[in-house]
Amino acid sequence: MKNPNFSNKKLSTGDGENHEFSHINLVQFFSPAMGIVVNVPDNWVEESSDSIFQVSDPVTGTQFTASAFQNPGLSFDKWTFMRLSMVEEGMPYLREVRGPYPFKAKTWANFAAEYEGRFPEKNEDSRYVVLCMHTDKMLISFTVVANAKVYAANEALYTWLLQNHLEIYDVIRVKQEG
Repeated sequence: MKNPNFSNKKLSTGDGENHEFSHINLVQFFSPAMGIVVNVPDNWVEESSDSIFQVSDPVTGTQFTASAFQNPGLSFDKWTFMRLSMVEEGMPYLREVRGPYPFKAKTWANFAAEYEGRFPEKNEDSRYVVLCMHTDKMLISFTVVANAKVYAANEALYTWLLQNHLEIYDVIRVKQEG
């Protein structure tokens, strides 16, 4: 969901505007059900569905995607192991190129792993970055999918966005009646 009160406003990077990306205008998207708020360049668009939260760059095809599940009491280590095992078993066309490694943002920390390979419907290799996020109430998988060359050229930007402009809030999903 796009925040209409935030659109096309320049954000402070929090470091005195001396950052190499401080010139980028960002727009805020959020998923109340997942407790996710992300600020991305203002040309990105939301492509969410009932089960996923997704914003993408229509120029490069890069996607930031999240899915969340109520935490049945899993530890962070167990969730990370389960999520990364899903990639290894369900996406045999991808090979691990980095990880798992600690990934720290301003207000949260988790683990990430990076994979590369050719998705069945693609003609070129892609980079697939998986962030395993955990709160007491939610298990969140946040991924970055980009053409491998696009990712290499924009890795610093994507890392900056994730570390400085992705927020996770502890929410409880409530079943709606009717």
